[in-house]
Amino acid sequence: MVIATAELLYELAVGQDGKRVLLISHSANRWALQCLLGGARLEDLVEAPFHWQEGWEYVLPTDQPPIAESIRVKFGLPGVDRRYSGST
Repeated sequence: MVIATAELLYELAVGQDGKRVLLISHSANRWALQCLLGGARLEDLVEAPFHWQEGWEYVLPTDQPPIAESIRVKFGLPGVDRRYSGST
């Protein structure tokens, strides 16, 4: 699920940059977002008690433009973020 969510984040960073997106999912996706965007450890999240709330908000960082490419590389995903090709 973490890899599938990483693929989604890559697609969002490439195709929906600067836009607000609503995701409806289950707890595994929420854990994946907490790992990918918040740095949490999956093992800790699975063991933690669940506290319901009406929603969670995550922000895909914009101060690091190559985030899409770094997600792609980290998880071995296909494709290239052409907006940042050749930049450092």
